[in-house]
Amino acid sequence: MFRALLLLCVGFALPVSAAPEIKILLPKKPNGCLLIYAHGYRPEGFPNPATLDSPAYQALHESGWIIASTSYRKTGMVVAEGAEDVDQLRDKIEKKYGPIRRCLLHGESMGGTIVALLAQRDPKRYQGAIAVGAALQILPPNLHWVTPKIPLLFLTNQSELAEPQKYLADFRKTGANLALWKVARDGHVNVNGPELLAAVKAVDAAIDGKKLTDRDGTIAPKPGPSDLVKIQDGFQTTIDTVDPVYGNFIVRVRPADLKKLTIKPGGHFLVVSGREIRKVLWGKDFNDVPEGDWVAFGTADGWLRIVMNFRNAAKNLGVKSGDKIELRSR
Repeated sequence: MFRALLLLCVGFALPVSAAPEIKILLPKKPNGCLLIYAHGYRPEGFPNPATLDSPAYQALHESGWIIASTSYRKTGMVVAEGAEDVDQLRDKIEKKYGPIRRCLLHGESMGGTIVALLAQRDPKRYQGAIAVGAALQILPPNLHWVTPKIPLLFLTNQSELAEPQKYLADFRKTGANLALWKVARDGHVNVNGPELLAAVKAVDAAIDGKKLTDRDGTIAPKPGPSDLVKIQDGFQTTIDTVDPVYGNFIVRVRPADLKKLTIKPGGHFLVVSGREIRKVLWGKDFNDVPEGDWVAFGTADGWLRIVMNFRNAAKNLGVKSGDKIELRSR
């Protein structure tokens, strides 16, 4: 996903509405519990699939939870429309699979704003919410924050604490069951599966009456061995995953492995695929480079993410998951 600044710099072209794509993971024995994922901002012209990528969902799914997501009816800044599409997804699932006794919301970035908005509505529809990297400042001017009616937990990277802190200062005095879990890592929505799962479990317990409390939500990753292999001109690795929306890709290389290229954080290296060569900054997050430039930084799972800011890195380099690439010194 793009840096947080993108949320404040969107264009004003109106997107074309369409029936949203939905994705549902149905367990063998549903237990009446549902988690709905609300994704973040997607620019005009970018792919708009319904996605369910977090490894945190596996444990819930195996225990009987239905896991679902919607692409929203259009791309762009669609907080109000996204909330409506989440509502409609919940209704469709209940109509098809039977009564829902507990529904949790998980939203990221703009999706975090959407679930925080839904948290202040009918508590019979939703019983708890987790807002990850919530972009609370983008709430449309015709909508307003009021006291949430269900447990609401903000899971936020240390570089983006100001907005959720302000929200809690405004509404904690009302007695609402709120908490801020700081993740001691820079970035935007840069959290891992164990961190999200712990937040989900805390909100699930809060529905049963437990008080949410602020805490450090950081869980150190355990990435395992790197697959970096020495070759004549540098090192070779394999592209593990490619983001289906933004084209960022992850390699099974730990950020510290870049020192083998005799560079330090803040330095540059080369990513090579065939005849294509890109100069990449070893940085901390998207904000380290301007639009169109390349940056690499650690993921919450301890691997290396390679990004072309505001562009599709995989498409630009002509690579896909499973392809070999080379990392070289300048």
